[in-house]
Amino acid sequence: MRLIIALLLTARLGLVHAGESTEYELVDALGGKAQLTELHDRVIANLVMADPALGEYRATIQLWAQQYLSWDAMREEMAALYRKYFTAEELSDMLAFYGSGTGRKVVLLTPTLLSEGSEIGARLTRAHKDELIEMLRQTRDGQALP
Repeated sequence: MRLIIALLLTARLGLVHAGESTEYELVDALGGKAQLTELHDRVIANLVMADPALGEYRATIQLWAQQYLSWDAMREEMAALYRKYFTAEELSDMLAFYGSGTGRKVVLLTPTLLSEGSEIGARLTRAHKDELIEMLRQTRDGQALP
């Protein structure tokens, strides 16, 4: 009987450990480390573009990001974030998807899709800026909007 209880407890602990590792596998499968490096590069490029004087400090800023915003520093908290919002079954489902060819393609194309989607939004905003200005004017003047 003790042997059966010990085996059940061991199996349960194994499931808990497997559940914990699922989040880590998922954040890794989502390209966390590679995406973080790309994000560092983009943020630093945007900082320098916004303030060209920072250009001479690019290497220092990059070193700081590598030291303090590293994947090793973020991985645990990212896994906890996924644990916070998803059940163990959902994490397993996501891991299965993102581990597939289609899931890997989604991970690779997500930055491009977000970037191009932002461009679409910006283009539509520019195209309809005058309508927004008119709607704001009507609101200010107390006129009913259509």
